[in-house]
Amino acid sequence: MGEVIGETKSLCPVCLSLIEAQRVVENGQVFLVKECPDHGLFKVPVWDDARYYSEVEHYDHPKVVPQVFKEWEKDAPSKMWDPSQQLQSTCLTVVEVTDGCNLKCPYCFASSDSFKTTNLDVETLRRMFTAVSTKVKKPTVVQISGGEPTIRNDLPEIVAMAKGLKIDFIQLNTNGVRLAKEEGYASVMKKAGVDSVYLGFDTFDREVWKKICGVDLLDIKLKAIENCKRAGLPIELVPKIIPGLNVDQIGKIIEFAKKNIGIIKGVHFQPISYFGRVPAEPKDENYITIPALLREIERQTGGEITPDDFIPTGCADVHCDTKCFGFVSEGRFVSLTKMSGKFAPDLDITRTVREGVYGSWGNILAKEAGLLDGDQPMSDKDCGCGTWMGLVKDLTLNALTISAMHFQDAWNIDYGRLKNCCIHEVMPDGRFVPFCLFNASDVKGRAPFRELWCAQNKK
Repeated sequence: MGEVIGETKSLCPVCLSLIEAQRVVENGQVFLVKECPDHGLFKVPVWDDARYYSEVEHYDHPKVVPQVFKEWEKDAPSKMWDPSQQLQSTCLTVVEVTDGCNLKCPYCFASSDSFKTTNLDVETLRRMFTAVSTKVKKPTVVQISGGEPTIRNDLPEIVAMAKGLKIDFIQLNTNGVRLAKEEGYASVMKKAGVDSVYLGFDTFDREVWKKICGVDLLDIKLKAIENCKRAGLPIELVPKIIPGLNVDQIGKIIEFAKKNIGIIKGVHFQPISYFGRVPAEPKDENYITIPALLREIERQTGGEITPDDFIPTGCADVHCDTKCFGFVSEGRFVSLTKMSGKFAPDLDITRTVREGVYGSWGNILAKEAGLLDGDQPMSDKDCGCGTWMGLVKDLTLNALTISAMHFQDAWNIDYGRLKNCCIHEVMPDGRFVPFCLFNASDVKGRAPFRELWCAQNKK
């Protein structure tokens, strides 16, 4: 075995017991190695660039120890999780309003379909939204999810209720079918209080749509985007990236987002994770790591966007996600983030953007943009109208975020990452669960926390 760079805990993908694990470097790659006394040894790749794995660690952000997990007592699936070990408070809460769906995609970590639908009642949902508004630091951000939430005809009322309970930002996680097929539905959702649509968008290849979702959805997706644009409802595209199916679509999706800037505000790539209905026992080549994804972005954009443009958010574990913020100008993406830059999350946003542009564009372009006083960035008092305000307008109208998060499954789950999770599912009883743990399923697709979600709803 190679060099051990860390000790952690993980899950056995067969029995979901909590077991010891190690982070190991071999041939420049980082693997998670673990052994269950009953089911043997497991070894999966987590990052294929050990240098980069170490490099991002200086972006780690101080964590705020959460209070919400103290509410768990003996009824948590104890062999999987110790709630007292959680280190990070909530940034994004996911409220699942149904486990039903109007599709039955072969790749679905929720294992949703239309034959066994559980819809949470309105009072249960009120309890869940109230938990968010009272337990989470402002501003509160909720993603309404499922299943497919738009199968509920009362969804506009549910969204309005959440807004009435002082939820600041509501994002609708959807496959887009109803947004495409029902005229005016996008406007109804915006009026109800939806601030953004989180739209699954995996490919421009019709045959690949059939393999990923069981049906060609390309026209549906494009129509949904058109209807959201007409309604003025911003969109974040969410491609799940599956080796052997749609890796070659990464650059095309980014280019599409650039051409539709103004309505498309971001592209959030999700390398495939193996839970729910997704095929079990992944081979090494079936994982696409964050560094591999960034190299594909660079290759497929012809070097317009590079791995150096991406930094971890610092809120979650630094190995969970990566993000590049910039704007589209004359058809090109201009990044305002750099791995080589200084991580300073508490800076005033105007100064951060101004200095980011200064560092990214270099002195000549920064002078032309009116951002320099001599050879140094302008001070705040000198930041007035003219080209700077033009830049601010560009950022407002043409901003684009390109990001990625590699969710964990029972094969690669690292409790070092899990403890730093800031994306939390809200249970029907108002308690919170880390997102990856909520979805973790064994080799047969059994997901204990999803089962608990259903059980609580029946009480």
